[in-house]
Amino acid sequence: NWPYVAVERSKGVTLTEWLALHPKPSPVEVVGWVCQALEALAFAHESGTAHHDLQLHSVMINDAGRVQLMALSTSSNQGTPVPTGGAKRGVDHAVLIEADTLRAQREAAERDVLACGLMLHALLTGVPVLDEPDISKAMLRLTPAGRDLVRLPWSTHHPIPEALRAIANRCTSSQER
Repeated sequence: NWPYVAVERSKGVTLTEWLALHPKPSPVEVVGWVCQALEALAFAHESGTAHHDLQLHSVMINDAGRVQLMALSTSSNQGTPVPTGGAKRGVDHAVLIEADTLRAQREAAERDVLACGLMLHALLTGVPVLDEPDISKAMLRLTPAGRDLVRLPWSTHHPIPEALRAIANRCTSSQER
């Protein structure tokens, strides 16, 4: 009786599975994957949908290196406020509901982008962020909810260009914007 999602797997393997077979990807490969994931998220966010649980195992990669987000369509109504029966009806109520819906969509999109930044960090370092394999749990440890900071270490499998290091560190910054 638990809800579940079935996803067709004939088009590739999860990023987790791919990394098990091909450890230590180059920063160029990682950036390509993350850019493709961000592009998919941009389309979803423009339509008012967010993923809500971006993880390495929810990203599929094929033999050509193309990335696809899995289970995105199942999350279309998560985080959308439901109008209460006791609220005032009319134009003011409709505007309030629309504002609440837009705020919830924006916050969900921001969480997706932060999750993508944590995924970038994990892919560049080869280890889970904050030693937490679940990106959603790692997000809870960052400010404002938690106190942990995430920065790329200076020693990684591959040298990381300074521009990419700055981007990766900014993606997990404590400043929301």
